[in-house]
Amino acid sequence: QFAREVLGSPPSGYLYDADRGPLASFFPRPDLGEPRATFPSFGQALDLVLERRLGSGLARRRREEVARAVRRRERALAALAAAEAEAARWPELQAQADLILARHAEIPRGSSEVEVEGFDGDPVRISLDPALPPLAYAQTLYRKAKKLRRRLEGTPARRRALEAELGRLRERGELLAREPELAPYLGEGDAFAPPSTRRKAPPLPRPRETAVAGFTILIGRCGAENDQLVRAARPDDVWLHARGVPGAHVLIRTDGRPVPREVLARAGELAAWHSRARGEHKVPISYTEARYVRKPKGVPPGMVKLLREEVLVVAGDRGP
Repeated sequence: QFAREVLGSPPSGYLYDADRGPLASFFPRPDLGEPRATFPSFGQALDLVLERRLGSGLARRRREEVARAVRRRERALAALAAAEAEAARWPELQAQADLILARHAEIPRGSSEVEVEGFDGDPVRISLDPALPPLAYAQTLYRKAKKLRRRLEGTPARRRALEAELGRLRERGELLAREPELAPYLGEGDAFAPPSTRRKAPPLPRPRETAVAGFTILIGRCGAENDQLVRAARPDDVWLHARGVPGAHVLIRTDGRPVPREVLARAGELAAWHSRARGEHKVPISYTEARYVRKPKGVPPGMVKLLREEVLVVAGDRGP
């Protein structure tokens, strides 16, 4: 009976999460549980399996990139600590310059070292540059002390920035180890640049809104707007995105109603148009109920993980 049902049904593809990784099948596999996703054809399911296997190699390379970036930040922090120790000498240099200025009449020109009376009455040995007159050398020490003082004042902010970058990088490495399938999409966000604190960010624009056959459709045009859609989505709203390429999140407000096929297709066309697949003849679109969309911790704006998805194919040249 099961075989007759399979042979009598139209060709389709099913994606399952098996023990050894994703598995594609052209018929239902009850022994593997519920499918992770369904597709109009077996070829599309197989494409996704191959894509994910290639993605595991990409994730490994991205983890190596992150590890190198972590090591660079760690070296920068070590160098900063050494520079801070050197800069902390600025009071010593300034005091030495003060003493040379006060005792310059007692210092023979061309001396490389001299002992003079300190301000407290005790003898003090001072190193000099024999190529410079004592007063000129004192001015050199003043300039160096001023430079070191400025460097020391800027050290805390630089350390905070490096530590923040290091934290983001380590979080990114953990994310790639935990969710390797996200590796192809990490280019949508800037993982390594710290957020700007020089000026207040302008208020974010609202996602674009349109209507099709009485259904409201929302379109996020940047990572931040895409995140807004995920946060604002109701569980039975339908979420769409061009599969495998950066692009807009699209959300159909269902208000509890079933979504007609033509509304779903039009929303898919809008997702394709607002993606890097714009202009392509055929664009696969992932869609699912919003209840199956998750925002993993630490991912850049606009990135999500789907717990379940289906795929439809639309034209990528039908804009708003």
